[in-house]
Amino acid sequence: IRRLENLECEQIVYLDHLNDLAGDVDNFRLFEEGYIATPFHKVKVIARGELNEKVNLKVQAASKSVVAAIEKAGGKFEKVATPLKTSVKEDK
Repeated sequence: IRRLENLECEQIVYLDHLNDLAGDVDNFRLFEEGYIATPFHKVKVIARGELNEKVNLKVQAASKSVVAAIEKAGGKFEKVATPLKTSVKEDK
């Protein structure tokens, strides 16, 4: 039996999309704005275009050039864990 590890999906967001999301940006904000399919999978931001807005990005991964662009625009990048789904169980 072979064990498959790291089957986690990675969702890609492009740097220039962040111009529409000035301020704090995380998995849930990207999901609410329609840039990713689910907030519960890994998100990676990769370089494409330019960043003109100050963004505080809190996702699972970003390329070095994205981190440099965010800092140049006055924002910050913080690597955070992938959010976990919370179960909704009723106490009986």
